[in-house]
Amino acid sequence: MWKIKKANIVAIIVIVIILVNVWLYMLHHNKDGAIVPKAPEEVLVNKEDGDSVLKILEKEVNEVCPHQVNDSLTLVHFKIDDDYGVYQYEMTNINTLDSNIMKADLLNSENFAGGQEILFFKLMVENNRGVCYEYKDAANKETRVVFTKNELNEIIKRSK
Repeated sequence: MWKIKKANIVAIIVIVIILVNVWLYMLHHNKDGAIVPKAPEEVLVNKEDGDSVLKILEKEVNEVCPHQVNDSLTLVHFKIDDDYGVYQYEMTNINTLDSNIMKADLLNSENFAGGQEILFFKLMVENNRGVCYEYKDAANKETRVVFTKNELNEIIKRSK
């Protein structure tokens, strides 16, 4: 049975932390960089505002792509589509790309869905989206690990 390496989990967490920090910065600063004293729930009052924050996150993450996470994992792109925030990775030195095993390993990891990730998951749920991790190996075989909006809600509930 293939296990996601601890370094890969940590890399995913680092990317999520970057996303959340950009989001938090955008929530509390105006276009000129001045601090705006607003709570997140005051900022994300409608879908257009949420979509704007997500597009900014998308742009910020893609400015550092491709990002070599570790020896076997590279984040090549992040995108926001109508249903998901999608992380696109290239992987090397792996035995299998079984999405069910990868999803189970992520869910069982003690580092998955910590404080910063929960904030990101809440942002995605508030904007009616899930999270998707797309992996491609050296032979261009692809797999997707998908967490729907409902699954993210369950992860958020369990984190409390």
